[in-house]
Amino acid sequence: MSTSEQTADKLNDVVSIMRDGVSFYNDAIEQVDDSSLNSVFRRYRDAKQTLVTDLSTAVSLRGQDPETDGTIVGTMREGYTKLKANLGDTGKSFVDELEEHEDHALHKVQDLLESDDTPTEAKAVLNRIYPEIKQLHDDMRDIKETYDA
Repeated sequence: MSTSEQTADKLNDVVSIMRDGVSFYNDAIEQVDDSSLNSVFRRYRDAKQTLVTDLSTAVSLRGQDPETDGTIVGTMREGYTKLKANLGDTGKSFVDELEEHEDHALHKVQDLLESDDTPTEAKAVLNRIYPEIKQLHDDMRDIKETYDA
């Protein structure tokens, strides 16, 4: 596999996780009846969509097809959250699980950046988007802590 294909493969892993986030935030917007929380969810969804677009462009520039779906784990987590929300506090359920999603996204990018198997070209792209992924994670963690207080 060429370096360009390896780079596209690593970036596509992140594209799938970001697509999970877009879908998950859309579900939260539909399910949660809290306008201020929904405003946050919309901003985060839009940020995730921008990341999907940027990463998909980077994959395409390497001659590969960008991932068009999320992950199986992401789909399962969304289903679990909908069920959990139906049984209790919808806002808290979504905040808890979205914080977990942001944690997963952050750790995936960190793992790729630290891995010797990640091509330098992929690391350059990931280093460029890392601050935004970290900020989304930290903000959602803070929201979760507010709910838990």
